[in-house]
Amino acid sequence: MIAKIKIGLPYFVRVSIGALFISAGVSKLLVIGTLANEIQQYQIVPTDWGLAVGIMVIAAEIILGGLLMASYKKELVIKGLSLLLVMFLLAKLSVVIRGIDMSQCNCFGTFLVLPLWTSLLLNGGLLGGLLYSVKGESKCLVVSAEPTKEI
Repeated sequence: MIAKIKIGLPYFVRVSIGALFISAGVSKLLVIGTLANEIQQYQIVPTDWGLAVGIMVIAAEIILGGLLMASYKKELVIKGLSLLLVMFLLAKLSVVIRGIDMSQCNCFGTFLVLPLWTSLLLNGGLLGGLLYSVKGESKCLVVSAEPTKEI
């Protein structure tokens, strides 16, 4: 079996986004209580669901980020991460529309605290990066690795 990897800018964008999701998940894991409180501030899920939703978000970010970096079932993983980003965008937009006072987002735990609008732009940029990593892949260099044959 020959392993083929397409290397180019879309590949590096995909790996970078995967690493970003892993680091975001790990940093949230370190402050899970704070994340649960922040989820409750969005007033989207019942108040006692904050911790459970936080654990699911962390697991999704770490698992999908790792799979994206490994290019494992990348189309499916990109769809999953895109769905996660759209949910983040909708949650943040709902806060703005409903006038809930949330001036910042702890999207990366305590590692990086962003103003809400900056967080919205970052999520949109990440979504664009994921789409680019799929659409731009046709222009990448294909590197093949064939198993060696012993004589």
